[in-house]
Amino acid sequence: MLNLNNKICIDIGNNKIKITEAAVSKNGINIKKAVILDTPENSFNDGNITNLISIKDEIESGLKENKIKCKNAIFTTNSSNIITREIEIPMTKDKNIKGIIRTQMEQYLPLAYDSYVLEYIKLGIIENKLLVRVVVFPKDMAKNYYDLCHNLGLKPVALDIHSNGVTKLVKRVQKINGLNLEGSSFALVDIGDNSITFNGYKNKELKFSRIIQSGFGDIFRYFHEERGESEENVMKLIENIDLDKNSEEENGVESSIIYDTTLQWGREIERLLNYYSNTLRNEVDIIYIYGGGSKLNGIENILKEIVDIEVRKLNEIKFKSTHLKDENIEMLINNIGASFRNGR
Repeated sequence: MLNLNNKICIDIGNNKIKITEAAVSKNGINIKKAVILDTPENSFNDGNITNLISIKDEIESGLKENKIKCKNAIFTTNSSNIITREIEIPMTKDKNIKGIIRTQMEQYLPLAYDSYVLEYIKLGIIENKLLVRVVVFPKDMAKNYYDLCHNLGLKPVALDIHSNGVTKLVKRVQKINGLNLEGSSFALVDIGDNSITFNGYKNKELKFSRIIQSGFGDIFRYFHEERGESEENVMKLIENIDLDKNSEEENGVESSIIYDTTLQWGREIERLLNYYSNTLRNEVDIIYIYGGGSKLNGIENILKEIVDIEVRKLNEIKFKSTHLKDENIEMLINNIGASFRNGR
């Protein structure tokens, strides 16, 4: 019998904090508990913990109320302050990779690298060169997560970013929504609070990754801050609107605002698809959407009309030994993917 590795994964967003407790093996994952909490106001912004005490109290309360006792913690996040690049480097021993990456990055991306944490994952081999995804993470931001972990009495396993976690997930998944991923060309699109992450895959290998600086939070902030609606009313409004029935007569001006925002997302996704197809010669057969924005009723049909590709909400994952299907699975994809991360 395989040894299972128990971990909790915490994904903090501008609006929600998602916590999972899971037992992980190389053949799958068993989600023991999943908790979604409200992020305290003015405590988190674009990946940055701005009020550590408020965040700590909310998570601590959630762990206690749900009797989550596991101490091995992984944090996963996304931010416009985190720089990601895919670069090719000469084939070399693992011990030399970081030095080569830093030298190459310094040539075209001048930064004070002593103020950043530099990590990488191997993506594959192209024409005898190693393709790696490089992540440059601000040290002060990383320290806030470490301090939060310490204050919660948890053991830090890793700090990851969403796109890395999803790539690990794809490596282990056999099917998504019943589709066998071997030999498939598909895209995973995470419609998050502050950004939309587009990842293109072929034969389960990541071929293309980009971030769109817009997200579900744009809708939320408009109604909450510009229109003065309470958070509760905004969520009810969003849940009740059906984009398949867009009309001011049926749903009011609110529906038109949300509809126009989703059209903008669709055009940006279409632009990335065109680049992916024309530049990298890779076609996408189907798009799976997940994250907070995927909860919008009818959004998959709006996006399909724009990009002229099948778009589905991600709601089912099949591993070799486990099968995950839940109404909130699309909200937990980043947690599930990051749970496969091992500490360095």
